[in-house]
Amino acid sequence: MQTLETKHLTCRVNSYGAELQSLLVNARSDELIWQGDPDVWSGRAPILFPIVGALKHPESRHPKGPVALSKHGFARKLPFQVIDEGKTFARYSLQSNEATLSQYPWQFELIVHFELLADRLAIRYQVHNRDNCDMLFNLGSHPAFRLPLHDSTLSDYSIGFERTEQLSVYSVNEHGLLGPLPTAYPIADGRIELSEHIFDHDALVFKDIQSTRISLSHRRTGTRLCVATGGAPHLGLWAKPGAQFVCIEPWWGHADFSDANVQFAEKPSIQTLAANQSFSTEIEILPALAT
Repeated sequence: MQTLETKHLTCRVNSYGAELQSLLVNARSDELIWQGDPDVWSGRAPILFPIVGALKHPESRHPKGPVALSKHGFARKLPFQVIDEGKTFARYSLQSNEATLSQYPWQFELIVHFELLADRLAIRYQVHNRDNCDMLFNLGSHPAFRLPLHDSTLSDYSIGFERTEQLSVYSVNEHGLLGPLPTAYPIADGRIELSEHIFDHDALVFKDIQSTRISLSHRRTGTRLCVATGGAPHLGLWAKPGAQFVCIEPWWGHADFSDANVQFAEKPSIQTLAANQSFSTEIEILPALAT
């Protein structure tokens, strides 16, 4: 476990899955990250790679070889190597091996760099194609943010968008697949109000969002934090129904549609990376630091 510290923030990261474990606002001892209650949901901030969501077919096809990945891929369930660290940063690497190649037939390296700045946590991702042909992948963040309820309810919290959005939401079936046709999801004043039952039918999945900053706010106390998406085109919002957290998930990809065919290369929103090339993106978590 690596601990990163600045005057205002303290962060802990587990090298297993390179998963963010804690982000503490020092001035008020306020933990922002859900602490993974196994009776509710044991995750905290898993990295989704090399797919986001579920595949329609247990073994999808590609000329390179079969793709047989469980939901959200394998990165969250594997140990990363710590390749560099200091007081305010840590860098982790996951490389393809015999086990990953049996599920996903590309040689790769995924590097995740955590850095605490004065007022934020930056998480940078680099996907390196170590193969001699095009590599296909998705990448997503899945941080879960704790919602202190003390004298509040879930309905006191909301998700805000920085830009005007014409949102459409995709249904999610019992297999984690998206319905092929979205429905309009009107929002008032650029906000989605949370509630006990908003996630009764699984995640809210939005494609092609315009906003690059998503905020989490309380009705009385104002903005709790913002997530800068790095321009990720898709967004998932999720929690266990009634749980005291909400996940704000920028995605470069999404689950298969329920009518998807077996060809992995035809998966919607798949990213293509040329041989020996790299893909980089980052998210930032910006807490409200006022005491």
